[in-house]
Amino acid sequence: MLLLALTATSLRIRQTGNTVDDAFITYRYAGNLAAGRGLVYNAGEQVLGTSSPAYALVLAPAAALAGVRSLPTVSLIFNALLDGLLVMVLFLLVARLAGGGTRGLLAGFAAGLLYALDAKSVDFSSGGMETPLFIGCLLCCAWLLSRSRYTASALLAAISVAVRPDGGLLLVVVLGVAWIHGRRLPWRGLAGATGIILALAALAWAAYGDPIPASVRAKASEIYLIPADHALRYLCRHLAGMAWPRLPLGRLLPFLPGAGREYATLLASSILPAGLMVSGWRLGRRRLGAAADFLAGYAVLFFMTFAAANPFMMGWYYVPLETVYIALLALGAVTVGTTLSRHLLVLLLAPAGRVAVGVGLTLALLLLPQLHRYQWLPLPGQGAIRLLSEWEKIREADYLRVGSDLARLTGGRARLAAPEIGALGFTYPGPILDTVGLVSPVAGPYYPLPPAEIAGNSAIPADLIAAEKPELVVFLEIFGRRGLLRDPRFLADYRLWRTYPSRVFGSRGLLVYIRRTAVW
Repeated sequence: MLLLALTATSLRIRQTGNTVDDAFITYRYAGNLAAGRGLVYNAGEQVLGTSSPAYALVLAPAAALAGVRSLPTVSLIFNALLDGLLVMVLFLLVARLAGGGTRGLLAGFAAGLLYALDAKSVDFSSGGMETPLFIGCLLCCAWLLSRSRYTASALLAAISVAVRPDGGLLLVVVLGVAWIHGRRLPWRGLAGATGIILALAALAWAAYGDPIPASVRAKASEIYLIPADHALRYLCRHLAGMAWPRLPLGRLLPFLPGAGREYATLLASSILPAGLMVSGWRLGRRRLGAAADFLAGYAVLFFMTFAAANPFMMGWYYVPLETVYIALLALGAVTVGTTLSRHLLVLLLAPAGRVAVGVGLTLALLLLPQLHRYQWLPLPGQGAIRLLSEWEKIREADYLRVGSDLARLTGGRARLAAPEIGALGFTYPGPILDTVGLVSPVAGPYYPLPPAEIAGNSAIPADLIAAEKPELVVFLEIFGRRGLLRDPRFLADYRLWRTYPSRVFGSRGLLVYIRRTAVW
């Protein structure tokens, strides 16, 4: 267990320079809080634009002691250490669900190994996101339920809403499981959780005038041009990718439309992981019904809620779901391994050895999708065992450079508008107008945009820029290609100051425009 924890921690700490753009937004909130400006993105603007205020509170002391620029390193180390602890919690939880003994140790080892090497977990833990903190809430809720601590689990689930808004799903499942297994409605847990939720809402209302983060409202609006089944398709791809092999059933059905062939392939590829998870849930339910039902219930509710809401799916959304998958898959591997051991021709091994061989064979199918996400051998200028991230951080590096250049140019006195404000706002200290509305609610009424104005999946509203008149506008060319860059008002009022080379998202550069009348 300790070896797995050390593996998880060291693997994550090695992934330096992997901070994702959204993490920088939380860093700026933490930095402003540490500087006495309050939990805000722009000084003097009371807007809750981070969806994880609890994580900003965790990072604020480090910002006060070591400075805001230390936060990428601080969050990398904090998340890595926390993931090491989570491996041990997951080990113990799954071992208990499997019934202890040799089978429990094998199941715990399988779950710990899968989580330690899980590419999404490594990616967004080292990326500076709050996911390890939220997963800690999830696993501790399951642990408390395994000991029939329904009230404590409900209280923790309510607190998790401050870590991520979908902590509300944890609370719904905890209360449902407590009702089913406690044989009555958990009134104390319900009252306590309601009190915590109301207290959080009251604090947000008093500080910001709105109990719902602006980032949540913005993501619920039609900012992005995406298909109606976008979230469902990505959730199905995620499930299908949890085990090897991928079964290209769609190629055998050429008479179906393209989407039908893709869903057929995804359905066929999902049979193995889904079947293993059902087997794992049944095993866990025989031992610790409340905890097993909580894990399965959360996975089902997460899948249904996100598929129905259809947000633009980000990689870190999946990590809590993947953690639940891992726990159930490890239990399923033990179930299948036990069955295989009765038929394996390994007669010289003791029964426990045959089970271990069966579990190992099943575990190999689960590890293969993860192992190909790593660069195992060292390359020039890089160490070995580097994660092949979902996307290279070229975009973040470009924004960090642009923010520094504009800070020197303006002294941070000019108001800057941009559709991506994470890394840019980390190095540019001045006021920022977020054109997608994560921290600037004024942008909300300008969406949705006509599809003809969108070249990628989103665009900058030209009317917003005309109304707000920021001194600087920074954006990847694709976000203005069909709209802002064709707007005569914008072309008359702004001049191109500099083009930074960039091909991100198919852009033709990262553009910086300055208002012609700007003075600073």
